[in-house]
Amino acid sequence: MLMRLLLPAISPSLSKKAPHEGYMLASKMISGGQGSELMPREANPDVPMTAYRYHSLCAYNGDDDLFSSDLSEDQLRQRLGHMSHTSCQIIFSMADEYVPEYVDKKALVERLCRAMGSAEKVEIEWENHALSN
Repeated sequence: MLMRLLLPAISPSLSKKAPHEGYMLASKMISGGQGSELMPREANPDVPMTAYRYHSLCAYNGDDDLFSSDLSEDQLRQRLGHMSHTSCQIIFSMADEYVPEYVDKKALVERLCRAMGSAEKVEIEWENHALSN
């Protein structure tokens, strides 16, 4: 099985402008009963996304917070350990525009591989999030 492991594509324009603006809007929409409504286009102009999905990707320990650099080893194993029984390959874009500069990408890839039971890694040095350049 080939598994392309990419971090969530949250708009860099929103994250540069105000890192928590989209998260706060999604939280407000969810608490107002609008979790299944689409986020505004400026939250993520590339992909329509519901408030619930946006929040799930961005919230610490959210339902879809699978690959974050701030998760502990145990949290990563809990989320990804089921993959240890499957041959996996992590293809990681080392120039991913959605991964903050402060993240040690090589260390993150190693942690993800360990959590998945020693998945094979492929680090693509100059590729973007979508592996399209």
